Amino acid sequence: MVSPESMWSEQRLLVRGRFAPIWRDLPQLTLLTAFHGWGRSVWLQQCLEYVDANVPGARVEQAVTRTQFARLLGARDDAEQRILVADGLVNSVHDELWPKIAEHLRADPTLHVVITSIDVPPLDAFSDIEVLRLSSRQLAFTKSETEAYVELVAGPGHGALAELVGDGSKGHPAIIARQLRNRLTRSLNGMWDASEHPPEVHAFALTSRNTDIAPPSDSCLWRVLRIARELRSFSALQLQLHLQGRVDCSCVDDTEAFEQFRHQPFFTRVLDFEFGEERIAWVPSVWRQVQYETTEVQRTSNNLRALETARRHGRLTDQLFYLLCLERVDEADRHVDDNYQQLMQVLDSATAALVSDLTVVPRRTPSLAILQAEVRISDGATPSDVRELLEGAHAALLASSTSGLHEQMTRATMLAYSATFLGDRPRARRYLARIRDVVNGPLGRALQRAPREIRSQTSNQLGLLVWAAMLNDEPELALKFGRDTLLYGSDADRSQAQRRDTLASIEDFFGLRAIGARSTPALSAGVLGHAVPLRLIDEGQDAAAIAYLAAPMAVRVATAALVSMDTMVLFVRGIAQPEALTSREVHESLERAGALWGAAAPSTMLAFAAFGAFANLGDRESAAALVARLADQHDIFARIVRSLWSMWNGDFVAATVELTPETLGELPRIAVLGRVLLAVVALRTGPPQQAAQHLRAAWALVEAPPLLRFGLRHVPQAVVDELSLLGAELEPGLRDALEQARGDARHVRWQAPVQLTRSETEVLHLLVRGFKNTEIATHRHVSIDTVRSQLKSLYRKLEVTNRDEAIEASHRLRLLPHEGGGGATDSYPRQTAADR
Repeated sequence: MVSPESMWSEQRLLVRGRFAPIWRDLPQLTLLTAFHGWGRSVWLQQCLEYVDANVPGARVEQAVTRTQFARLLGARDDAEQRILVADGLVNSVHDELWPKIAEHLRADPTLHVVITSIDVPPLDAFSDIEVLRLSSRQLAFTKSETEAYVELVAGPGHGALAELVGDGSKGHPAIIARQLRNRLTRSLNGMWDASEHPPEVHAFALTSRNTDIAPPSDSCLWRVLRIARELRSFSALQLQLHLQGRVDCSCVDDTEAFEQFRHQPFFTRVLDFEFGEERIAWVPSVWRQVQYETTEVQRTSNNLRALETARRHGRLTDQLFYLLCLERVDEADRHVDDNYQQLMQVLDSATAALVSDLTVVPRRTPSLAILQAEVRISDGATPSDVRELLEGAHAALLASSTSGLHEQMTRATMLAYSATFLGDRPRARRYLARIRDVVNGPLGRALQRAPREIRSQTSNQLGLLVWAAMLNDEPELALKFGRDTLLYGSDADRSQAQRRDTLASIEDFFGLRAIGARSTPALSAGVLGHAVPLRLIDEGQDAAAIAYLAAPMAVRVATAALVSMDTMVLFVRGIAQPEALTSREVHESLERAGALWGAAAPSTMLAFAAFGAFANLGDRESAAALVARLADQHDIFARIVRSLWSMWNGDFVAATVELTPETLGELPRIAVLGRVLLAVVALRTGPPQQAAQHLRAAWALVEAPPLLRFGLRHVPQAVVDELSLLGAELEPGLRDALEQARGDARHVRWQAPVQLTRSETEVLHLLVRGFKNTEIATHRHVSIDTVRSQLKSLYRKLEVTNRDEAIEASHRLRLLPHEGGGGATDSYPRQTAADR
C-alpha cells in the first residue's frame, strides 16, 4: 500500500487520453455544460497542456474575468490557431456573452473558444458554427478510467477497490475521488477524518458551490434543480407540469433538464408501474438532507404544490404520498377508498414506507388501516401481526353509515376485503354474494347511469373484489366481477387496459379463452394477461412457460392476488419442471395462504395446484397431509384433490364418490379435467366404451384440445397411452388431441393395483374377520410357518408392517369383494384346501 504521506502530498490527476482527438482538432466552440464536480476545470487544464505540447502554431489564452474574456474575443494576431479558454465565467442561457461569442467566431475563423457553463446556450445562435457540447454524461469516468485512477493513487492490484468506489457514482469524478480517499483513509487506521456525508449528498452540495465569477444561481437549470426539490420523484412530463407558471424557469427545456438530471448521482431511476414513464427519484440520503434544510413552512408549501402537480398529472401514488406528508389523513383515507386496487398495484417504495410507518387510527381511517396492514404483510409481517389493526378497521366500517350509491359500494367492498384478511371465510363469502346481488339489482343499474368518474371508481372496487373472490375460492364470482369491471369502466380510463388483462388472466386460468372461435395461441397479439405460462403448458410448450414465469416481477403484489399467482406458479412448475421444485417450496405457498384464515386451511384452488406438485414430485406423505387438511372442504377443487389421491392409491371406485358430471360445474378447465378423470376411472373399473363415452362428453362440452391436454397432465403416461387406444370410437378432432397429448411430458406415478394371489386373498379376508395366526392356519389346514410366509408377502404388497395397517389398506383399496372389489387377481371365495 502506498504511504499516506505520498498519497495526498499532491493532487493526482488522471490524464484522460480518450479526449486527445478532440484536443488535437478543437471545433470553433467547445461547451462543457455540467454542474461542479464533473471535472470541467481538470478537463480544461489537460486540454491546454495537450495543445501546448502537441499542436504547433496554436496560441492559448486563458481568461479569468469577464472583461478580459470580452477583450480577448476581439483581439487579432498572426497565430494559425487562437484558443481562448474560460472557466466559470458564464452559467446562464441568457448571458449577454453568448451573442458576442457567436459574432467573433463568425468573424475570426482562427478563433476557438473552450468554455464551461451550467446552462446550454441557445444553439440556434450558433447554427453556422462548428459546436461540440460535452455534458456530464460525456465527462463521466468510464470503468477503465476509474480503474486507472485507483491504480494511479493506490498502486496496482486494486480491481475490487475500483468496483467499490465506482459503484453508484454514475462516473462522477468528484465522488469517485472522494470515495477512494475515504476508503483508503479507513484502511490506514483513520489517519484522516472521512466526511460523514454520503457521496450523493456531497455531489448535490457541489451544484451550489459558488467559486466562479458567474454564480450557479444565474443558471436556469440550477433554479429548476432547486424547484425539483419539491418533488420526491418525477418524470419529464411531471416536471414540465410542475414548472408551468414559474417565470424564472421559462427559459429551460424541461426535457433537456430531465435528461441532465437523470445522469446525476443524487438521482436514481425508479420503476413506474402507474404510467410506464421514465422516472427519477432523489436518492434517499439526499432527500433527507433536502428536507432537513427546509423549514416546516417551506415543506408544507412544497408539498401543496407537489400535490397539485400530482393531481394534474393524475398520479395516484404521489397524491397519497403528499396527502400523508401534509397529514391530511381523512382525505388520504377517501383516496384509498376510491383507488385501493390501483394503489396496491402501483405503490412505490417511498410511499409504501410512509404508509407502513404511519400512526393509523383504524376507527377514523379504516381503509388506510387496511392498506397499511397489506403493505406490512407484503413486507414480511404475518396476518396475526396486523390482526388488531384489521379488526379495528372492520369494526369501523361496520359502524359507519352511508347514503350515496358510490359510498354504499365502497363500504361493502372494504367490508368484504377486510373480512378476507381477518380470516373469516364464511363472512367474506356472504359479503361477496351480497355484493353480487346488489350489482345485479337496482343499485347496480343506478351506478351504470352515474357520472364517468363514479363508474370508474366502481370498476376499481370490482377489481378489488376479483382478488377477494379468487382468494375465497369463488371463481364464478371472480369472473362475474372481472366482467363487470369492463362494464362500469370505459376506454377513457387509464386502468381499462389493466382490467382487460385481469379478466384475460382469470379466463385463461379457467380455460375460457381456449374454446372454439375464442381459442388463440398463448402468445398471440392482443390482451395477454398474467396466465400466459399456464396457456403455454396447455400447448405443451413447457420450456417457454418456465422462461415466461422466470421474468422478474418488481411490482408490489397484493396478498389476495399473490395466492392466485402462487397457484399458477405451482401448476406450471409442478407440471413442466418438477425437478427444479422442492416440497418445501410447495409447503411455503400453502402456509402463506393458510395463514390468512383463522382455521389455517389454505385456498382449495391453491391446494389443488399444490397436490399436483406433490404428485409430480412423488411426495406421498405431503400429499396425504394436504388431503387431510381439506377434509371439511367440499368445493370442486377439494373434490378433485381427493379423487386424484384415491387414484394415486389405486382406489378408482372412491373417485366416483367425489366426481360426478353434476359436481364438475361449468368452468371449462375444471369440467374437462373432471371428465378426463371419470374416463380414467371407467378405464380401470368398467368397459372401455364407458371411458370413451366420458371423453366424448368432455369434447361435447368444449372442443378445446389445450384443455384436454392439461387434464391429461394429471395422469400417468401409461394411462394416456391406454386412452389413445380408444381412438376408433372417438371423433377425429378428439382423436388428434389425444395423440398430441401423448407427446407431453408427465411425471405422475400412481401406485400400481395390488395383485394378490388366491391364498393371500383368503388370509386377508380372515384377518379382516379378526382371526389370529393359529386360527388362520387351522381354518386353512396349513402350517403356522406357511401363514407367516403368506402374511409377510401380503404386508410387502400392501406396503404395511402389521395386521392393523393391512386391514386399513384392504378397506382403503377395496381389495375384498364385498367392498367393491377390483384389486385382487382372483375372486373370492374360492375352493380352499378344506373344501377339497
